[in-house]
Amino acid sequence: MFEDVTLQLPKNEEKKLMAHYYQLHQEAIEEALAGKELWKPYIRMSGLSQWLDVSTTTIVKWQREGMPHIVIDGVTLYDKRKIATWLNHFERNKIISQEKQMKIFPGYLSIKHVFGTIITYSKKVVLDLIQDLRDEDIQDFSYWSPLYFLETDELGQPVYLTYLVNEVGIPLYPDCYYYITLTKEQESKLESLELSI
Repeated sequence: MFEDVTLQLPKNEEKKLMAHYYQLHQEAIEEALAGKELWKPYIRMSGLSQWLDVSTTTIVKWQREGMPHIVIDGVTLYDKRKIATWLNHFERNKIISQEKQMKIFPGYLSIKHVFGTIITYSKKVVLDLIQDLRDEDIQDFSYWSPLYFLETDELGQPVYLTYLVNEVGIPLYPDCYYYITLTKEQESKLESLELSI
């Protein structure tokens, strides 16, 4: 059902992948903004939320992270042209920041990484758990990006990542994260497992 693909990660290849993923971000943003009205640049938060099809909570979060805005007579307004430019830079800087701050914490089910999500549990255990959830037709289970498993050599040093693709062999988009909702029983099973690293 699933296919494992081994991905070697020397530094030059890692940079190429980052450039490729950055391009995917840019294309996705351009596609999202295609055909949007730009003739009336200043809009309120509710209008920006509809324009970008995101929640107001997301806009508030972006605003805290430096998204351009102005306040006129106590009303916060957003310039659509500046927002489009800022989103491109924001996604790029987010990728670079994640790369610099990446750490591996054994014991966590998933860790955000520049390329997606690293799984530190045994690969077989996680894949079996995914299959169980799919067989039980649990509605709140979904996976939206590759699952990365950190592989180690005989000395326990990280050497490469393996990642999961979907049933037809197409890697899922790397700019999303992996989410899985477990029952209490499944959580306790994972917590009691011996970690892979």
